[in-house]
Amino acid sequence: MRSTIALAALVLTACSGDKGFVVYNEPPTATIVEPLEGAVFDEGDPITFIGQVGDDQDPSFLDIAWGSSIDGFFEDADPPDQDGVVDFVTSNLSSGIHVITLRATDASNEQGETTVQIEVIDAPDTPSLTITNPPPGVSPPIVGIDGVPFTFGVEVSDSDTPADQLVVELNRNPGGFVCFMVPDSSGNATCSQALPLGSYLLSFTVEDTDGFTTTRN
Repeated sequence: MRSTIALAALVLTACSGDKGFVVYNEPPTATIVEPLEGAVFDEGDPITFIGQVGDDQDPSFLDIAWGSSIDGFFEDADPPDQDGVVDFVTSNLSSGIHVITLRATDASNEQGETTVQIEVIDAPDTPSLTITNPPPGVSPPIVGIDGVPFTFGVEVSDSDTPADQLVVELNRNPGGFVCFMVPDSSGNATCSQALPLGSYLLSFTVEDTDGFTTTRN
């Protein structure tokens, strides 16, 4: 015969003709509220995990663990509040399909857990480009001399492509293509070119070996 009293499961037993009961410790419960099953995120974006845990005692005393099937369990998970709400934010998930686990453990080492599957998409790493000459943001604009070559300069880098394998192109508006700029191993690239009389908007573009580009004006 089983009844529920004060959230504890009571089981009546017979012992030498006397009636008694045994109190069982129910394991905690766990539910992931966010993200939803099948949610998709870009690599590097912050992802907020929200869960709900419960126990036959105060849920704020539960030990909480969040984990990923790819990246393992995360450190420093915050305890739940008195309503059993837990949250966790990370932007460090690797690309791939993750099974995210929320696990709650009580003082008797009873555990309850739940999972949700999400996907993190590998975001392309675009090269970086900084214009060094003419210096950006200078007012009034840099003035060249008619017929005298001006040395244009940039600094470039990329996480996947060596700097000296990057391709840098300078264009002007109006007028179009000006020159290619060949970076050295440190990512410094220059070219010298005399422009016709006029006022121009300069556009510098760097491209890596995967075809990803970055443009700065």
